[in-house]
Amino acid sequence: MSAVIRHLAIVLIGLSVLMVLPALMALADADRSAAAAFITPAILIAGLAGSVIVALRDLTPPLSRVGSLLLIIVTWPCLSLVAALPLARISALTFGSSVFECLSALTTTGMSLIIDLDSQPVALLFWRALLQWYGGALTLVMMVLLLAPMAVGGLPHRRISLVSRTRTRFGGRIANQVRIILVAYVFTTLACMVWLVASGVGPAEAVFLALSTISTGGMTPRDGPLDSYIPMFGQIGLIVFMILGATSILWQGMILRRDGHQLLRHRESYAVIGAAVAVGLVLAELYYLAAGKGLANLPTSLLEGLFAGASLISTSGFHVREESFSVLPLAVLFLCALVGGGAMSTAGGLKMFRIGVLLRQAERELSKSLFPHGVKTTRAGGHVWIDDDVRGIYAMVVASILVLALTSAGLALAGLPFAPAIAAALAAFSNIGPLYGAGPIAAEPWPALSSLPAHGLGFLGLAMVAGRIEVLALFGILNIAYWRNR
Repeated sequence: MSAVIRHLAIVLIGLSVLMVLPALMALADADRSAAAAFITPAILIAGLAGSVIVALRDLTPPLSRVGSLLLIIVTWPCLSLVAALPLARISALTFGSSVFECLSALTTTGMSLIIDLDSQPVALLFWRALLQWYGGALTLVMMVLLLAPMAVGGLPHRRISLVSRTRTRFGGRIANQVRIILVAYVFTTLACMVWLVASGVGPAEAVFLALSTISTGGMTPRDGPLDSYIPMFGQIGLIVFMILGATSILWQGMILRRDGHQLLRHRESYAVIGAAVAVGLVLAELYYLAAGKGLANLPTSLLEGLFAGASLISTSGFHVREESFSVLPLAVLFLCALVGGGAMSTAGGLKMFRIGVLLRQAERELSKSLFPHGVKTTRAGGHVWIDDDVRGIYAMVVASILVLALTSAGLALAGLPFAPAIAAALAAFSNIGPLYGAGPIAAEPWPALSSLPAHGLGFLGLAMVAGRIEVLALFGILNIAYWRNR
């Protein structure tokens, strides 16, 4: 337990350091009360967490398997509780609603209870964007260092060496892996900021949108669709960086290292790019037909379609205009979101590699029924998947269905009608919150999430965390037999 507490303290120090940035922005905006709302908890949390780290410096054993799972689970609610301290002071939200808002940002889900973004303090908007970015970074680090080595849900643990092939000691390998992850993550974030500023977006909005885009968070700095303040060149940049956010951070690291051999072997990221383009072209055709055939409508339809396709596959949930997702049936929208992006990325959903492996396994089973004595392996993405990996993927799918059923039932009990309850559960679990209510226009508007009682928001929060941490980690730590024998 001491190892879990020490690592959690390190993560909290990172959060307290980030609090300084919106405080500085508030001071630049002559908002001293907002600056104090960030500086005070930052100092208190940094002091408390630093004391814990010093006290446990010589008493902390390495993280065990159970300790790693426990750390992955408790990190999100603990960070949300701390992050909500300044948010509750500078917004009209209650503390409970602030915790939900911060949890949604940290898990890069993008569901929001804040009304009228245009009237909110700039420090609040910056804090939401930073939380999304920090949550995305934590997701990547946890995936590579904790979840993948345990092969949770069939994650490609034997290919984790793609991060680094240097022959160094274990601690050095971990540091090298974290360095490569963060370098790629920061580099793409800065590149997105530069692109948006060059396209004519204001500096503050460019920073907020870049942090949200790379983390695939989906929270925007303004009310309304993006085409009202993002020019065409900026929208093209968002398409590129949304797709990058949905690809594996390992693949991005290979690009920065110019590792051509490994780039050719890592096929999942190419499948993600292909899926985003394919969905985008289908949507472009639908937009083109809806707008009326004509050459004048073709460029706009193509841009909007590719933007919506990248938004769905990356689970960002951005939309160029309010009706962007209304041309597709609700089932198709959430099917795309449930599949999601690539493993080792900030995108939500089941992940593309799992769908590929399940399809290959289905092909293998059909082949065995025709040739029962034949020997056929499950090969997907240029790799052979052993039966343990396939069973892990099956378990992941079953666990996901259970979480979706539990969340839908909880939301129905909280007062949501049947269809909105299922849609909200899918949006929360797939970490694509803006998709709730963004489908085909219903006869009656769906209830706003802000109208849900506390237990309804709690069910949504559970689905967000479950989707973010690879849901099997949650089921693993709830193993009653383990805790009974402690």
